[in-house]
Amino acid sequence: MTRSTKPKQRRNRQTTEAAILDAFERVIARDGVAAANPTSIMAEAGFSKPLLYDYFGNMAGLAAAWAERETIWPNYDFPTEDDGTDFKVHLKRFLITTADKLRNSPVTLELLTAELGCPPEWLQVLDDRRQKWLQENMRDVLLHPEIREPDNWNLMFVLYSAINYLALRSRHESAHTGLRLDTDEGWNDAMARIEKIADDLMLLARIKRIIRNGQADILSQLLDTLGSDPNIPGAPEESSS
Repeated sequence: MTRSTKPKQRRNRQTTEAAILDAFERVIARDGVAAANPTSIMAEAGFSKPLLYDYFGNMAGLAAAWAERETIWPNYDFPTEDDGTDFKVHLKRFLITTADKLRNSPVTLELLTAELGCPPEWLQVLDDRRQKWLQENMRDVLLHPEIREPDNWNLMFVLYSAINYLALRSRHESAHTGLRLDTDEGWNDAMARIEKIADDLMLLARIKRIIRNGQADILSQLLDTLGSDPNIPGAPEESSS
C-alpha cells in the first residue's frame, strides 16, 4: 500500500516579497524604526527569518526594495528649457508635490525622523535613494536657464529644506508657529505661504538681475516685471480683448 503525499505548494516569490515589504511597512508605522529587524518583520509577515536574506540579502536590501516600490519621493518632469510657463510655476509645483508626498507617507516620515537620531546602518539606503532622486530631478532643474541664477538656486535650497521640516512637523499635534500642520487646514495654509515666498523671492531675484546687469531703461523694465506678476497688488490686468 503506497502512502499518498500532497504535493508541496510552491511559493510565489512576487507575492511573498510583497508580503514581506508590507510587513516592513507595518512594523515601522506601528512600532518605529528601532523595532524593525529581521525577527520582527518576518514574524509580522508570517515567514521564517532566513527567507528575508534569501529574497533581499539583508535589511538594507529590504529597505531599498521598499523605497523603490513606494517611490517615496515623486518625480517631477522639469522642462530643460523655457516652455512658455513661468519657471516659478514649475518650482512651486515641485515643492508642493514633494511636500504632499512626504506628508502622506507616515513610514517615510518615520524613516526620516530616525535619520536625525542614531539610525541603524541599514537606514543609509534611504539617503542613497534620496541622492539618486535629487540627481534625477535636479539634473533637469539645473538645465533650466532661470535656476542657473544663484539667487534662484539659493531659493530652491531653502524652500526644499523647509518643506522637509514641515512634513516632519506634520506628524505632531502641537502647533508650529500657530499652525496645526497635522490638519489639512493648517497644512494648506503652510503650503500657501511656501508658494507666496517663492513668488516674492523670485520676483526680487528678477529685479536684482535687471539692476545688476545695468540694462537700459531700468525703470521701464522694473515696471514691466511688476506688471507681469498677477500676485502684485495693483498690477495691471491683462486685456480680455
